[in-house]
Amino acid sequence: MALAPIARIAIGAVAKKILSKAEQDAEAERGLSTFVSSSAIRQISWKDEQITVVFNRGGTYSYPGSRELYQDFVSAPSKGQYFNQYIRPTG
Repeated sequence: MALAPIARIAIGAVAKKILSKAEQDAEAERGLSTFVSSSAIRQISWKDEQITVVFNRGGTYSYPGSRELYQDFVSAPSKGQYFNQYIRPTG
């Protein structure tokens, strides 16, 4: 079975990869993980609708979040500001 070529959609200055259903399923199975350049955050991971954040000063915490939220978080110019605004629990 031949897979369709990977397409890219430009949204502003960001290109997002369109994944086939099989690629989405495989990605969800293995999860995603990225080391980031941030004064507060060392690593951001996503699997099973959970975003896991490893902080530079110690501590690893998981929060509910979609793949899209993970991608936006990883792409944010300031990981700490994005975390505080969109991921950190309030209350």
